[in-house]
Amino acid sequence: SLKAKALAADGSFYGPAFGSSTYAYSHQDYPPLLPAWQALAYLIGGDMHVSWPSQFQLAWLWTAAGVALVDLVARRWGPGLLFLLPWLCSPPVIYWAMAGYADVPMALFLLSGTVVLLSSSRTRPAVAAGVLLAGCALMKNEGLPLAVATAGSVLLFSPDKAIPGKALGLTVAAAMPWLLFTRVRGVPSDLVTAATLQPARVLQLMPR
Repeated sequence: SLKAKALAADGSFYGPAFGSSTYAYSHQDYPPLLPAWQALAYLIGGDMHVSWPSQFQLAWLWTAAGVALVDLVARRWGPGLLFLLPWLCSPPVIYWAMAGYADVPMALFLLSGTVVLLSSSRTRPAVAAGVLLAGCALMKNEGLPLAVATAGSVLLFSPDKAIPGKALGLTVAAAMPWLLFTRVRGVPSDLVTAATLQPARVLQLMPR
């Protein structure tokens, strides 16, 4: 939300919130999709004094969409009981969604892109899957390796290489401008550090 407020106020990613070491604690290299979404909500709401604009962001829709997606997959490809799985973890998921965490929308884009990728055919091009996986990559730092691993796995094991190959290319192409922007400005990676790679830290993040 700090970066969203800065983006709404400055109108660009060149303000101190995205470059000054004073704000290094705020995950400056995290992809821009969620801050941009929240910045739009701040501009629509006209009030940047709230912690984050929940009344306009409608964060609960991320969770509702995730449940609907799992239900769709369960009805088409699996047992109907699969629909119950999101409810087993709904308290933390709802908390993370309403707290403005990027994990829930990242997961929604990843799952949606995977579903489209696995159900694509020559008559339905890979653009939709690529856009959704790109949304995953631009939502959170962990999104890019997850999206690349997903599209790469399908590319590796699918007899038709064209669709997952195009989706993979689109995902990487969408993520590259932000990666180059942060590298050129000297913003350090918040994902690959000695602290984040400690086993205790990794185990702490596993539930999310």
